[in-house]
Amino acid sequence: MGRIRSEDGRPLDLGRPITELTLTVAAGEDGLRLDRLLKRYVTWRSRTRLKERCSGGRVTVSGVPRKGGTRVRAGDLVHADLGDLEEEVRHDRIPLAVIYEDDHLVAIDKQAGVVVHPVGRYLFNTLLNALHLRYRRPDDPAHDIVPKLCHRLDRDTSGVLLVSKDDRIRRSLSFQFHHGLVEKEYAAIVDGVVAPEAGVIDGPIGPSSRGDHRMRRCVRADGLEARTGFEVLGRGAAHTVVAARPRQGRTHQIRVHLEHLGHPIVGDPLYGRRPPPAGLERQALHNRLLRFYHVFLDRFVRLEATLPADLRAFCRRHDIRLSDRGRALLGESASADR
Repeated sequence: MGRIRSEDGRPLDLGRPITELTLTVAAGEDGLRLDRLLKRYVTWRSRTRLKERCSGGRVTVSGVPRKGGTRVRAGDLVHADLGDLEEEVRHDRIPLAVIYEDDHLVAIDKQAGVVVHPVGRYLFNTLLNALHLRYRRPDDPAHDIVPKLCHRLDRDTSGVLLVSKDDRIRRSLSFQFHHGLVEKEYAAIVDGVVAPEAGVIDGPIGPSSRGDHRMRRCVRADGLEARTGFEVLGRGAAHTVVAARPRQGRTHQIRVHLEHLGHPIVGDPLYGRRPPPAGLERQALHNRLLRFYHVFLDRFVRLEATLPADLRAFCRRHDIRLSDRGRALLGESASADR
């Protein structure tokens, strides 16, 4: 796809409402209708609305107003006035609970229910929008920081999220995540009583044959290699708290593996056995620990985020008794040990 940019060539400031955009048509987009090109980028507007903007003279190609049916050419400069926003922008109200920060990196204890970056119909009110609002200074290039996600968490998964402030550390962390060099540990509350104290779930993961959701995955013989270690941290009459350590980073790996074990995560909308119980509005999964090599500090950094209030309350309501290690892992404060 072409490159969306501001007039000075910098990435768009996602902390500000996007009411216009400028992009250069890429080679692979040569010959596309103008309205179809815009729809690739302006996912939050219908194609009909975009055609209306074109017909009203609000979209130009190399400085000339064009209709939606115009065929664009590689190298064309397209500018679109997108009009007023159709949703309330409230990412200034998204809390940023900072666990750790230096000149190169910030780590957030992400809350559940927040989308991490703009995608599809989620243009505003994501964590990345809030981070841009905090760090972008497009009018002051010397202090303009473009925060970029180093990895992702599902909307309803809470916990440690790493965000880079410069490209060097982002490249280093991307390499570490891709090659399984980042130590990761999640806390999950699952249905049923897990019998073994610890173990490894070894099951290749691939697309599910069920067609009800495009993102659904399953354990299948021809899938990609995936192993998840687990350890029991506490048990109740009908639930277990486990520490899950994925050794790869497959889509939904922990969720798929725990369901394959016969103990799906409580409240999981794709792999769970039942809707979330009263008092829990999401899947009971929390990214509690990351350990990685910090290229600027030349040392390993270990970041932790304790179990959030909703999952603590669930443990109390269901009388889940934690082991000594479980109590330590799910303590009262977040920490960053360098």
